[in-house]
Parts: sequence; structure tokens; C-alpha cells
Amino acid sequence: MSRLEEYIEEVKKHIERVGDMSETEIIRYVYIDLGKKFSFNLKFAFGNSKTKRQIYNDTSDLDGIMENNIIVCSQSSKILEYIFKKLDIDVLTVEDDTDERSIRHVNNLVRQKDGKRYIIDLQDDIPNIQSHSFTKSFGLSLERNSPPVITRFELEQIDRKIGYIDKENYYSDDYLYLLKSDIGYFDTLQEKAKFVLENIDIHENKNMKYAERKWSHERILQQLFSRKELQKLAMIDCYQGDGEEKTYKNAIVIDNKEGADVYLYSIDECRYKQVQISELYDLINQGLVLSGQTYGLKKALNEYSKSLEER
Repeated sequence: MSRLEEYIEEVKKHIERVGDMSETEIIRYVYIDLGKKFSFNLKFAFGNSKTKRQIYNDTSDLDGIMENNIIVCSQSSKILEYIFKKLDIDVLTVEDDTDERSIRHVNNLVRQKDGKRYIIDLQDDIPNIQSHSFTKSFGLSLERNSPPVITRFELEQIDRKIGYIDKENYYSDDYLYLLKSDIGYFDTLQEKAKFVLENIDIHENKNMKYAERKWSHERILQQLFSRKELQKLAMIDCYQGDGEEKTYKNAIVIDNKEGADVYLYSIDECRYKQVQISELYDLINQGLVLSGQTYGLKKALNEYSKSLEER
């Protein structure tokens, strides 16, 4: 039996074991469960247009995708469509008509037996699910700028039933107000950023991969910092290795008058740790590649390099 068919059997057994699951609850259960497993394909994220097109169009081997759990939107949508068809649930893969890119984003249209019609977008919600946050792309209206078809209250009741949240573990993003209130005690952006970056993972998930962590942290920073502050705070892509052996590491740079403060993410500690420019310089000489350096970071590295030459 293929991995995909095995998964469908596992879902059927879960439905039988729980009993009395509505169509919405089954859809939500699979959505959350696969969201915990899947990761976005970095070859697509960093590939050229030809590579992106090849990956996007590769939806024939759904079993292989279920084996490695690496997806793009077209693949995750097709997997959901296939699974729900086997569960007698009407779900289609559809293009996002608001996307004007040449490779258009796709998601799923759900047509429930009770007449409800709504959109689910698993790829978009993977960072939310893996950070144990409230999902933003489940139950969306087909009408642009209209409220969700399925309310937050309804989803909260379902999430309690399927075990995604409970009294001890609520949606992690609901605790951001604590970080927001605490950063009010700091005067400078550098102080605020240091505090946030060292405490950014309210829900610690060491299994979260690079892209999901980056998108999750990006959304958190957008909620905690002003637009003006965000202009001085940059996420940069950095990696070690070559070709298909690249290992990416989450990094954030805050420019300042003297140069830049640099933070690299520690998977073991589930937080960003500040590194000195001298440490970063050594890491670069050991093979760390920084993509998209900020003005302040370039300045700091150049000045440190000159100081070494003058010794």
C-alpha cells in the first residue's frame, strides 16, 4: 500500500475512533495534521523560473511527495483533493484569481454537503500550524473582502475537539500581546529587537523547517514593530554548502549608526542569538554565505576586515 493510501486509512480509523465527526471537523483534522508534517520546497523558493515551473507542474507523484513531505501549493492542494475525494468530501484545486504572477498560486475550494462553500489554503497556513497559531486561511469566503464562512468561534470549538488546542495549550499567537506590552519598557529599536528575538518562539518547535520558521517570524515581527522600525530590520537568507546540499539558517540584521546587530537562529535553543561581527566574519570564512546584505552589515564587515589588515 502506498504512503498516500496508508494515510487515508489512518484518517478513516481516526474518524471511526472519534465518532460523530462532522464534514467540517474531518476537513479541519486533515488540514491541521498535514500542516504539521509538510514543509515548503526550498528548491522552488530559491530556484530560477524554469526550476520553479518544473516543480510547480510536478503533481503526478503524490506518493513520493507524501514520503518526503516537501511541497509547493500545487502539490499540497492536489494531495488534499485526492484525500478528500477518497473520504467522499467534495474538494477541488483552484487557482487564486487575485494572483497576477506567471506561476499562479493555487488552493482548495470546499463544497460541503450542507451547502457551505469556502477556500482553504494549506501552504499559507503551514507556518501558523507549526507555530501552534490560529490559522488564517481556513474557511475563507469565495467573495473578495468578505468575512470568513467559518468563524473563529466555530474553528476554536473544532480545534478543541480534534486536540489542536486545550486549556493548557491555546493558540500561541494570542500571547503576542505580552511581548507587545513588554517591549514598551525598552527605548531603542536595538533593545526591543534583542528582547523579541530572544523570546520569539512562544511555541517551541525544533522540527520546523527554514521557510516555515522565516514566514512565522516575519508575521510576528510585523505585528510587534512599526513600519518605520521594520525598515531597519531585515531578514536575510544565509546558508552553508553548495548545490543541493545547502543548509539554510535563519538570520536577522538590525542596522544602526555603528553598523549592524546580527542574530542567527539556534534550533537547539529555539531563539535568535546575537553574534559579534568578528564571529560572523569567521563564519563567512568557514563557508557561510549571506544573501542580500544590508548597508549596515556591509559597512560593519568591511570595517572589521580593514581593522584586521591594519594589525
